[in-house]
Amino acid sequence: MAMPRSTFLCWNTAKLGVAMGNGGPEILAMADMVTSDVDQDGLYNTFKKLHLI
Repeated sequence: MAMPRSTFLCWNTAKLGVAMGNGGPEILAMADMVTSDVDQDGLYNTFKKLHLI
């Protein structure tokens, strides 16, 4: 699966790249951090780990 250009541009602009566990291999390889799958509260888990909530 090809990565959309917008995803690539956002990824390079962000200071921390977080991939969802169910992301494709290209995304997982680029990630600074991999979190849980989207259906396993991945965003929530990352926000908690980074002390954002």
